[in-house]
Amino acid sequence: MEVEEKLAKMQALHEEWSACERCGLCNPAGRIRHNVVFGSGSVDADVVIIGGAPDLESDVAGEPFAGRTGEIIDMFLEDLESSRDDVFIMDLVGCLPTESDDPRKDRSPTAAELAACRPRVDKILEIIDPYVVIVLGADALKAMSPIKGGIKTHVHDRSQKSIPVLSGGQFAPIERPGFVAYHPRYLQYNWTMAEGGCVQASVYTVNSAGNLYTC
Repeated sequence: MEVEEKLAKMQALHEEWSACERCGLCNPAGRIRHNVVFGSGSVDADVVIIGGAPDLESDVAGEPFAGRTGEIIDMFLEDLESSRDDVFIMDLVGCLPTESDDPRKDRSPTAAELAACRPRVDKILEIIDPYVVIVLGADALKAMSPIKGGIKTHVHDRSQKSIPVLSGGQFAPIERPGFVAYHPRYLQYNWTMAEGGCVQASVYTVNSAGNLYTC
């Protein structure tokens, strides 16, 4: 697919989801939704990065990984000799999930919320058709790959070349090679781990195939 066609399809998809009301995250208890965080970056990217859900800063900014988590993403990409302009970044869901009894507390998306937003994720992957997908954190790993094991196992397993990442296709699921990295929010609250090498461990995992899939 040519870049111009990808741009047109992505713009149409963005408009389709800009005022999404497919699940309860459109009208959260105790607060307002500022934006649907659709995703951002290059429509012709070789690499797509998928996180779990937007945080409050991303909800306000309308961009994935804003604020402190964005600084960590930028550091991660810099270690990969890349930048946001070279990749496409999105979350499993486009809206901030919070606890109904305390809207100040973020939470993981529910199965119903993930299912409601999955067509957006699959369509973005279909349009971009990246060579590789990087999943950030346990939620993204569980949703996008059938592989077993926790996030720490896969980030620190330096013998592992890649994991399968599945997305919906017209007739059957489409499998792409993927890699696992810690979610920036985890590193945000465990910053000594980031400074002590956990970002580097994630980068090593992504680069373990001899830099074949770097941006």
